Amino acid sequence: MSWTPPGHGDTPRAGGYDCRVVTVRTLTLDELNRATLARQRLLPREQPPYSDERSGSERPRDADVVSAVERVAGLQSQDSRAAAIGLWTRVPGLRREQIADLLRRRLLVKGTLMRATLHLVSAADYLLLRPAVQPALSRWAGAVLRRRAPGLDMHALAEEARPFLDEPHSAAELRRYLSGRHPEADAEAMAIAVRVHLPLVQAPTEKATWGVPGNPAFVNAAAWLGRPIPSAAGAEALIRRYLAAFGPAHVADVQTWSGLSGLRDAVERLRPELRRFCDARGRELVDLPRAVIPPAGDPVSPLFLPAWDSTLLAYEDRSRLVPEKLRGPVYLEGRSIGPVVLVDGFTAATWRLEQERDSTTVVIRPLVAVSGEAREALARSGERLARFASSRAGTVGVSFTS
Repeated sequence: MSWTPPGHGDTPRAGGYDCRVVTVRTLTLDELNRATLARQRLLPREQPPYSDERSGSERPRDADVVSAVERVAGLQSQDSRAAAIGLWTRVPGLRREQIADLLRRRLLVKGTLMRATLHLVSAADYLLLRPAVQPALSRWAGAVLRRRAPGLDMHALAEEARPFLDEPHSAAELRRYLSGRHPEADAEAMAIAVRVHLPLVQAPTEKATWGVPGNPAFVNAAAWLGRPIPSAAGAEALIRRYLAAFGPAHVADVQTWSGLSGLRDAVERLRPELRRFCDARGRELVDLPRAVIPPAGDPVSPLFLPAWDSTLLAYEDRSRLVPEKLRGPVYLEGRSIGPVVLVDGFTAATWRLEQERDSTTVVIRPLVAVSGEAREALARSGERLARFASSRAGTVGVSFTS
């Protein structure tokens, strides 16, 4: 049953109440930008300095790192180094070895979640988010199997593989195992379907630079975490987690981030506990009741965001971080997204790492005019980024290219 605002007799349209009829606050693009940056720990005031009293150096406590990962609703982790850079941008003083250690201690995990892509999340968030997105994952896995290995039942295939994956096994080992049972079927398709349909996480190793090697082993999440994966979950918990990390937002934004469709009914069920706003386009936005929306002019330092950063993917309308005229250089027809530099909260440049035998350089390509002050700030931050991202000792530097 839909909630009717007191004093209004209007009825909801597709996507919520008509902002032309209901009087609610309209949020400017700058306000939405600062709201996203605040919730993603990208504003200076959201990044308190940490001090480890045992070592006398600034570094976050492990609990603070896990809390940061939860606050931003995980980091897309198709590329482990990119996810680590995204976390480094949000957590001052982060050490590379902390991520690997938290993965080995099973406080953080890397597994398939939103949009059928790999994410770095806390163990608690995996248990919350995985059941919520499972229907979309199972549909995707079933479609792969029907197209490339018709005649096989996905659920039966997954049950065959489940005991095998109670111990870590690589994708190649999984393909061989499935081929031994179904020699005529497409081994790659079977392995993909199983890896997406079953709740699995990637097993970290001692030697992997970023915690998980490039050719990882997969293991049942329940066995790895020592806790059962809930069999079902409503979308309401997922929507709350999204709004905490990315709100205020439109229903279509939640669907874009999660890979789920048909969330409008779930938002309607939550409506009595949500705040409502409108954007400049007249669309209704919803948000958690006590979530902070900073002033539009809240200061923000120049920032480096890695490729596939969630802030670049979490909205249907991505203009709150990427101006329309810069979409081309940022969204390369799905082949890549980012990495980007934010200046005053909005995309102003792209960047890349160049590594040689004894040096690492952050190369920045401005897409708009960047002031000298911003360049100086980027040069300082870029040197720290190069030092964090490089696996080699040597010199670090920053250069700007046209």
